[in-house]
Amino acid sequence: MKNDKNNDDNNIITESAEKLSAEEMPVEEISKTEDKVNVESDNNEESGEERELTDEEKRALTMTEMLKYLRSIVITFILTSLFVLFVAQPARVNGYSMFPTFNDKQLTIIEKITNKAKYNRNDVIVFKGNNEYLIKRVIGLPGDKVKIENGMIYINGEEFTEDVYPNLIGYAGRAENEITLTEKEYFVMGDNRENSLDSRYEQIGNVNTSDIIGRVIFVFGKTGTFE
Repeated sequence: MKNDKNNDDNNIITESAEKLSAEEMPVEEISKTEDKVNVESDNNEESGEERELTDEEKRALTMTEMLKYLRSIVITFILTSLFVLFVAQPARVNGYSMFPTFNDKQLTIIEKITNKAKYNRNDVIVFKGNNEYLIKRVIGLPGDKVKIENGMIYINGEEFTEDVYPNLIGYAGRAENEITLTEKEYFVMGDNRENSLDSRYEQIGNVNTSDIIGRVIFVFGKTGTFE
């Protein structure tokens, strides 16, 4: 009886082992299948990297790069134009009417942000007058009364003293009689008073804010250094 029982137990163990092995087989087969799929996928990726582009793909890629380059140029042009139009721009002195402050051909930077009706006395501005762009110093402010008498400048009845041109002014021009500026006008003069076409002359007269381009904020020396 014991032998029969032992035989039965052995049979059960053997059947269980066979059953377990049978259940494990699909897992092993799946693993092999996954390995096969992975290998094929890797081979596909490697093959994609080594594949040469067709002529049509190369043309499309070239066109895309060109469009990106052109877009960068257009954006740069627009931003530069807006900056020059509304913020600041370079201006080169032409002549000696502002000597000794500025020399001929000297480069300046003018800003356009400041309210053109809010400039200060002695500011240097660039404006359009006599069909050209001129650079002069602000002497009379909006609302001022300006007169040149006996070689001296008088503003609102008081003598205007300055360090820029300490000499007597030889030519008073239209300022020989008192000039009253409106709320949008400036009286300007060049620092080289005896060689400057400015508000003393009828060709220039009072400078209206609408004709002003901007105010000088930087001046470069001949060697490229700030002065």
